[in-house]
Order: sequence, then structure tokens, then C-alpha cells
Amino acid sequence: MKLALGTVQFGVDYGISNHQGKTSLDEVKRILKYARNHNLELLDTAAAYGDSERVLGKCGINNFEIVSKLPPFPTSTTSLEVKELAEYSLKHSLEHLKLEQIYGYLLHSADDIVRLPFLYDWLQSKKQQGKIKKIGVSVYNPIQTKNIIDKFDIDLIQIPLNLFDQRFISSGTLNKLKEKGIEVHVRSVFLQGLLLMKERPDYFHNISYLFDKLEAVSTKFNLNKAAIALNFVAQLPQIDKVIVGINELAHLKQLISLLNTQLPDYPWHEFRCDDEQYINPSLWKL
Repeated sequence: MKLALGTVQFGVDYGISNHQGKTSLDEVKRILKYARNHNLELLDTAAAYGDSERVLGKCGINNFEIVSKLPPFPTSTTSLEVKELAEYSLKHSLEHLKLEQIYGYLLHSADDIVRLPFLYDWLQSKKQQGKIKKIGVSVYNPIQTKNIIDKFDIDLIQIPLNLFDQRFISSGTLNKLKEKGIEVHVRSVFLQGLLLMKERPDYFHNISYLFDKLEAVSTKFNLNKAAIALNFVAQLPQIDKVIVGINELAHLKQLISLLNTQLPDYPWHEFRCDDEQYINPSLWKL
């Protein structure tokens, strides 16, 4: 299944549209059981996601592929400190998850691999030791991505992509990733839930026309907005996994039911927005 489970809500409150807070342990167990029974194979987590890794470890995740991430390193950190922190982080991630090997291990701050290139060698050594199956980075834009894939041979990359944020498509970067045989995971398919919100912060007033267009297309074709947003990404042949953040079982059931909804022949590029202040959540001023 192309759907993968984002677990940030298992460890912290997250998302502009999340009003329920952190998911309870019992609900996490129900979510994982349902996911396993419906052929959802991959869980995405990170050391930075609160106690998400510990929660997953308590639930038993041997039947899933796990992707986690190495936390960013402050610019003041010495090379020796970086290596020690990397060793510490991977060791504790594996301990918390109760695993001997992790499917994917990414640099949460992709720029670290350029600034601290010896981290690439460290990741390769852990791959050779059998601690990590695939190494890679989590990126924010095509320019950053090109700079990395031109210099480093990575296996896996996580990118933001959604109906409004089509930079990786329009720039040709998505095709470039697949030409290099890199496994592509997509996050932010609902733009932290913004695409589905009925009432939005005034901050997004300047792109209200895009939300109006989405509402009109949803009505015209009698399609759920979530189905449009999810399948716009999931039906791209270059995408291997679509990571969706879940905080309750009902939400997962809904998304699985919407996956593979046939979308109409429509100029979806018309939803493209290149203004980063609206499509990059780290830049939002709310």
C-alpha cells in the first residue's frame, strides 16, 4: 500500500488542524492493529517527535518497516560531538523502538549532510553494519534536494508535496529522483490539514481563491476534498509512499477508504502556489 503512517501525533501535539492533542496509547494500539490488518507496512517517526518512538516500541512494531530521523545539529557543535550525538541518537532510537535494524534513517535537517559531509560516511558505515537498511534525508525544496543528490548517493528521501505545493513536480526534481532510483516518501499531503479546513486563519486570505477552487471542484465532481488531495499525490507514479499523520482510528479508516479514488481528468497544475510563505508551514505567521 502506498499509504504510510506518520506518528508525530503519537508523541506530541502537532498540526494546525489538530484539536485533539496527543493520541492515547490505547488508541495507538488500535490504529497499528488496523493498519497491519490492511497492509499498511511503513511507519514514519523521529527522535524529535516527543516520545513517539517509545510509544511505538511499547506497541510492538516488528511487522512494520520503520523510518526515523537523526535530529538537527547546532552549528556550534564540533565534529567529534556530532559523531557522538549521532551514535547516541541511533542507539536510543533502536532501543526505544525495540528493534535491531531500522528500514530508513534520515537526516531531519538535510543541510547537515552538506555542512557535515562525514555524516554521510557515518550513515554508510551503519548501513554496512546492518543497523540501517536505507539512508537519506528529509528536504524542504527542490534546490536543496538537487544540491544533495548531485553530491551524495542516497537511498531514500522525504519531500513535501500537495495540491498547492507542486514545486517538486514543476521543477522536474521528482523525475530526477526516480531517474536516480531514490525511494520517494511524501509528507504534508494535506498541508498540515489546511487543505481540508472549513475556516482558515486570516493569514491565508491572499490564496483564498485556491480554497474556493478546491471547493468548486469538489462539488462539481462530487468528490471529498480529502480524496482529491490524497490521490493527487498517491496516483503520481514517482511516489513510493504517502505519509499521513493520524491521531485516531476513524481518521485512518477514512483515508484507507478514500485511497485509489479515481480522479477526473483535470488541470491540477492550476492549484499550484509557489509562494513559500503559504506552502511552507515553518514560515507561517499565525
